[in-house]
Amino acid sequence: MKVGLRDGRPVDLRFQECSAHVAFSAQAPKTGRNGQVRFPLIGSPTGRFIIRSPPHPQKSAPVATWRLRPRFPMNATVQARMMAGIPAHNMSLYHQIRFLVGDPAVFVELEKDGRVERNLILRDIEMDRARRRARVDHVFCPADFTPPSGLSGDRETATAQAAAEFLRQRDIDRVTVDRSLPMIYAEMLRRASIDTTCDLDWGVSERRAKDEQEIAWLREAQQVTEEVMRRACETVARATATSDGTLSVDGTPLTSERLKTLIDVWLLERGYTNPGSIVAGGPQGADCHESGSGPLKTREPVIIDIFPQNRQTLYNGDCTRTVVHGEVSDELAAMHAAVVAAKAAATAAVRAGTTGEAVHRAAIEVIQKHGYAVG
Repeated sequence: MKVGLRDGRPVDLRFQECSAHVAFSAQAPKTGRNGQVRFPLIGSPTGRFIIRSPPHPQKSAPVATWRLRPRFPMNATVQARMMAGIPAHNMSLYHQIRFLVGDPAVFVELEKDGRVERNLILRDIEMDRARRRARVDHVFCPADFTPPSGLSGDRETATAQAAAEFLRQRDIDRVTVDRSLPMIYAEMLRRASIDTTCDLDWGVSERRAKDEQEIAWLREAQQVTEEVMRRACETVARATATSDGTLSVDGTPLTSERLKTLIDVWLLERGYTNPGSIVAGGPQGADCHESGSGPLKTREPVIIDIFPQNRQTLYNGDCTRTVVHGEVSDELAAMHAAVVAAKAAATAAVRAGTTGEAVHRAAIEVIQKHGYAVG
């Protein structure tokens, strides 16, 4: 049927039950049917659109005219950007949508004349939850964009096919992607004759500055991290030393492995996972990132390093401390003084516009002045 745009240009309107491809406000004044159709199609140059039910007129209804008001100028160029992967593992994708899911997902951002639409394609059973929580305007599933050849039975392949079809139906032949795009999505875009350009900074530079929500999540994660760290250090400091210097808690030797297990449990109780703590006692602590093993002993430094992740927000805390059970030797006290001075120098070097390398160098210079080698 013929319909008229507000500026008088006619377009064809086709009704199709299972497509979700239009972003227009629509009215059928002669029948009294009114509805807001809000799906993110940016109108194609051919002027053909698809509306899915509801709302749509009954086939038998005597509807003569629908008025469509496009959200974007029809003669403007669409700029498209796309990220894809599994948000639970792809931190750039998760940062964009702030929605945690363990299935393949595609984020597509469309911009036209300064107006932006954020679209998400993911597994159908996740759509309602995504509509409530994801930072996007529109949520779809792969079946909404089935290509003429059909969708694969493989979930990731189907999601990649749907992403390419999403763009093809909008007559978009070029899309900017980020550095993390899985090859299967690049392949489906290639098959759809859609060119890709990789923006190496997209998804990286944005994450270096935190918004208010991220700052709150980081503060929460760090608070929990420090609470658990204090408990771990107190466990070492309050342990009992046996005759051979081995530490014991509740009559059982306190080993690196045992303390790491306790740390994991304390974090799990608070809703955090832990990728693997470092509990390295004595000479093991001199080997950077040695995870540590065996019994912990009195009068020896024990390095504890934890990096837990909140299971809901995916934001991490980070904390490293050195604890000594019993008497602290003069050598350890001197090392501690050097580290305290180095930290103060590094803190003083932090300012807007400086580099991590400059801050690191400020700390190293102090450590070397105290007579310690670095490497």
